[in-house]
Amino acid sequence: MEKNKINIENIPAIIWGDASDKVYLYVHGQGGSKDEAEKFAEIANKFSYQVLSIDLPEHGERREEVDSFNPWDVLPELDLVIGYMKLNWEHISLFANSIGAWFSMQGMNNEILERAIFVSPIIDMENLISNMMKYENISQNELKEKQNITTSSGQSLSWRYFKYAAENPISKWDIPTYILFAKDDIFTGNELVKAFATKFNCNLTVIEQAEHWFHTPSQLEVLHSWMEQSLGDSLDNKIIGYEIIHLQKEQWKDTIIPIKYTTNDYYDVIITDLDKGFRIDIEKKKLDNAITHTPEEYNFPDRLYKGYWEDEFAWGIVEQGKLIAAIETAPEKWSNRLRITELWVSPEHQRKGIGHELIELAKERLKRERRRALILETQSCNANAIDFYIHEGFSIMGMDTCCYSNDDIDRKEVRLEFAWFPKKNPKLKISDIEIRSEKESDWYNVELMAQQAFWNKHHLGCDEHYLVHKLRQSEDYIPELSKVAVKNGEIIGCIMYSKAKIIDGETSHEVLTFGPLCVRPDWQGCNVGELLMSETMKLASEKGYKGIVIFGEPDYYPRIGFKTCDKFEITTADGKNFDAFMAYELSPDSMKDIKGKYYYSEVFDNLPSEEVEKYNKKFPKLKKMKFPGQWD
Repeated sequence: MEKNKINIENIPAIIWGDASDKVYLYVHGQGGSKDEAEKFAEIANKFSYQVLSIDLPEHGERREEVDSFNPWDVLPELDLVIGYMKLNWEHISLFANSIGAWFSMQGMNNEILERAIFVSPIIDMENLISNMMKYENISQNELKEKQNITTSSGQSLSWRYFKYAAENPISKWDIPTYILFAKDDIFTGNELVKAFATKFNCNLTVIEQAEHWFHTPSQLEVLHSWMEQSLGDSLDNKIIGYEIIHLQKEQWKDTIIPIKYTTNDYYDVIITDLDKGFRIDIEKKKLDNAITHTPEEYNFPDRLYKGYWEDEFAWGIVEQGKLIAAIETAPEKWSNRLRITELWVSPEHQRKGIGHELIELAKERLKRERRRALILETQSCNANAIDFYIHEGFSIMGMDTCCYSNDDIDRKEVRLEFAWFPKKNPKLKISDIEIRSEKESDWYNVELMAQQAFWNKHHLGCDEHYLVHKLRQSEDYIPELSKVAVKNGEIIGCIMYSKAKIIDGETSHEVLTFGPLCVRPDWQGCNVGELLMSETMKLASEKGYKGIVIFGEPDYYPRIGFKTCDKFEITTADGKNFDAFMAYELSPDSMKDIKGKYYYSEVFDNLPSEEVEKYNKKFPKLKKMKFPGQWD
């Protein structure tokens, strides 16, 4: 795991893990440091997160500092760190311990964070200080008079700190949050943490026989398991009690989306004629009076599956039979873009991470279909929506000043178009990667990559990672042809070969098949699969093999030189032919005398679902989700 020490101005920090657009900020508690984040970072890295850990004042490399471990010194630093993170990562989440959680809630309650994970959080600082004062028999008047008192345990009590805590209770926390709490925690009582979790809709786990600091082997085992579960849930389309589902067209067609909002801000659109063109200024401003828009204003309310678009596909959240959030997407095939045609979260469920998760599904559809941009429209008066889209990585790409009326600019309701563009790795050449045989030490990473590559691609979930595992045990597996692609020490692709047969009456011909051929999602479309095939096909030809027969994507493999099997008088075992059934000659006319029925290794048909589900437990938990183009 990568470990890079940096400084954010005067704040020592560590960035843990391989490069990613997702990051957790790790905020330690009293007595901690940035270095304690290592175990959390190891777990987070499994889920493709980086971790940024920092030394708070008077801790770690800053132990010599004095009188600075307080909210008026810590909060400006956290604001500085968040600013740095916004410049370097697209998706930001939070992990905090003890008082680190209290500092974070004080300083970040207006930030749009994707997740928060708290261990033994201090929730009510006023209550904690009051209890310490009672234990030491110190009154508020005495503390006010003396300003600072050192307790019998060496802890310093400060009137300024107590007054700050009393005047700044945690009254707002809209970030989806997981909390691990010990039943015997003396710093935050059970009733306090339960009330907090209920008020702010947090996922609370309380464990027996543990204290504020988890330190015994059994406690640490529980802690690390819970960390992994919490990180997994963040990828499971569960937003603290809610679950996103596919909204089937048959059930949800023409369902009205009751988009309603009130805004005190707007984005002013000013178009200025110049001698040599035009200048467009778009600036956020305050309204003189708040504007409210409701569905009743329009004769054409927003609806799901309204028939204007081809191949619409919607997801949403249903609570007790009622729709509380939805997103609908549809491809613009002529421009190879994906449009978000509807996006809505009911007001009482906003700022809980639901909108972000819905946007993530739209981005996932875009990547699967290899669209070049994700686009949507909103109005210049919908400032909250615009701010949200900007946070999600969208940028303005156009506008229409007379979409709704000829007075849209004066009405402050200009149609604005926003776009999100996926990051793309460059096309690779053979000199950019290492293609080599798989080692036993690669097995887990190869299977993990296969799972990530095929998850929800053809079916809900996938079994290709389990097939990789089973193939290695099969007598039909050909390890000398099977290869992995490695870049910068990381496995980004693999191709697995096995023996197959073409049988024509009494005559049997041995041929090859490969599968799975898989590429890590962030390297798909970058020539990795083609390089793996090219290198292994040359090797197979040199070893005297005549041809390869596969079931594959008919839009992809013909570019490599595959032809449908009817050209070779080859059929499936049950005598069929179709576009996805293809063959490749490893040398000119090497398959001209091969015809008959095709039979592949039995291992491909021996993947019971119960075995697959059991094997899935070895890997990070992933959500089974319906996407367009799946076979079932």
